[in-house]
Amino acid sequence: MTTAACSKEGTPPTGPVNADARPAAEDDSQPGSSGVSFRTPPRVVGSWCGGTDRAAHWTYVFADDGRYVRSDGGRQGDSGIARFDSSQLTLLVDGRPLISYPWSLYSDPTLGDLLYIDGFSYVRGKCS
Repeated sequence: MTTAACSKEGTPPTGPVNADARPAAEDDSQPGSSGVSFRTPPRVVGSWCGGTDRAAHWTYVFADDGRYVRSDGGRQGDSGIARFDSSQLTLLVDGRPLISYPWSLYSDPTLGDLLYIDGFSYVRGKCS
C-alpha cells in the first residue's frame, strides 16, 4: 500500500460518490425511528484499512445490514450502526454522541476501490 492511499493528500480532487454509494431505498428490514434505512451501500460492505499513518491505521468492517466494527489493531475501537447518506457517514454507538464524517467512494485504476472517511483513504482488507 502506498502512503498516498492513506493520507489526505490522496483525496480525489472532486471527491466523487458513485451512483451505488447513495443510500439504499427505504425498506422495512432495518428502519430507524425516522424511517431511514441503515443498509450499507453494496460496494462499501467488507473490510477496509487506512487512516492517518502506520501508527494510526484503522480497520473498518461494514456489514450489509448497517452494523460496523472499527479497530486500530486492538488498542482502541468500537462498534455500532453506520448510516450512510450521499456525503455523510454517521456512526451510532450506544451511550455516546453521534460521530459524523464526510465520506466518498472512488475507483482507482491501480488500487481499486478507495473509501474516503473524513478525508483519509482506506483500501480493501484488514490492517496488519
